[in-house]
Amino acid sequence: MQEWLKLSLLLSIFGFLKEIRPSEPFIYEFLINNRWRNVTDDEVTQIVYPVGTYSYLVQLVVVFLITDLCRYKPLIIILGVSGCIVWSLLLWTKSLAGLIIVEIFYGTFCASEVAYYTYIYAKVDTEYFQLVTSHTRAAILAGSTISGILAQLLVSLEWMDYRQLNYITFTAMIAATLWTFLLPPVNTSIYFHQEGSEKQPLIDKFQNAFALMGTHFCNSFKNTYVLKWSLWYALSTCSFIQVQTYMQPLWSVIVEDPEHSAHVPCWRES
Repeated sequence: MQEWLKLSLLLSIFGFLKEIRPSEPFIYEFLINNRWRNVTDDEVTQIVYPVGTYSYLVQLVVVFLITDLCRYKPLIIILGVSGCIVWSLLLWTKSLAGLIIVEIFYGTFCASEVAYYTYIYAKVDTEYFQLVTSHTRAAILAGSTISGILAQLLVSLEWMDYRQLNYITFTAMIAATLWTFLLPPVNTSIYFHQEGSEKQPLIDKFQNAFALMGTHFCNSFKNTYVLKWSLWYALSTCSFIQVQTYMQPLWSVIVEDPEHSAHVPCWRES
């Protein structure tokens, strides 16, 4: 097997495993259910969720700056470990403080995905960029699709409750974390670990890296196509995250509304 194809397979399997999170579509119902923890719906939407949003924002900037410095793989391992921490806390903590800690680590989990997506371009030759990108993207979408269908079936058929879904997610996170250790390390990177920079003084290495980073930033955003694409991608991603996060509380309100409850499937009322 060719090296690029082997690497693509490793990355795709990791991407598939990290997307097996059947508990996510029902996370709000799980959090506000008195069977498993004592928090109100207002505490979840007004205290817990905002912590996750701002944690993600702050950590994304940090991760972006240190991904190249750490040469990608350590951040991918952190991605898996933070996922394990998130779902272990969801399973075995009950307090509001525990949920706030969950959201901080969930921000780490989401922010660290930058390392996964950029690892491809640091390790694979340019001619294979498109192929490896398509493979990993297909694996991620396949994982999300299977996860969503599995969650719907398990809850609809009453084979599992909301808490039990977290065990599947937790297991998938452990498997994904263990899989990250199979990824080969990155010896060189774009900014901080260029070829031939090993003998440079640390200060010179950092100065050259930030100078190159600034050059790339200016050159990239002088291109109007890149600028428009970046703005559109940022806005669409933020909108998607907000809809994904708050549609569950909205749906719960609709379910409890007498005018709409008659149209809600019976399995949602259980």
